[in-house]
Amino acid sequence: MLRTPSRTSLKSGIGARHMVRYVFRNGRVALTARKRFINIASKGFHRRIDMPNLAGTWRLIRTNAFDAQGQPITPPYGPKPIGLAMFHPDGRMMAVLNDSRPNLAPGEGAYMSYTGRYVVEGNTLRTRVDGSSDASRVGGEQVRTIAFEKDILKLSPPLRSWGGSMQQHELFWEKIG
Repeated sequence: MLRTPSRTSLKSGIGARHMVRYVFRNGRVALTARKRFINIASKGFHRRIDMPNLAGTWRLIRTNAFDAQGQPITPPYGPKPIGLAMFHPDGRMMAVLNDSRPNLAPGEGAYMSYTGRYVVEGNTLRTRVDGSSDASRVGGEQVRTIAFEKDILKLSPPLRSWGGSMQQHELFWEKIG
């Protein structure tokens, strides 16, 4: 069952910040104008993620990187990464990450940006990319595991090839707005 709010409810002042996104087991999403929660279907709607936890502007404060065996390696965005991520309650996001070291030789510093529609399913963030600094990502999906450690958001992409080796990254974000 996929329900969406009527045009009347949207015209009466109920906007995206009042929407509830129900994610069903089969992956379908339903929106209804009630509260600001994402409900996750798993034998009913018993788990919810409060949208304001993710919605907002986040500043990248550090990154960790590990090789395929779990040993620490140099993070891809350098020792003092720069980055911003913005998640809007209506399901759009953008992220920009950069190596802050000045005067790097070409190819030494890392830069990445992308934007698209996102959905949270349990502790997984999925973004359908519609724009990126890496053209190969456009039209694809970026998947991140979400964890909150106090007020810090930790996003972890799956193990993947980076710079010729398999790596696991962790990106830590502080909410600034």
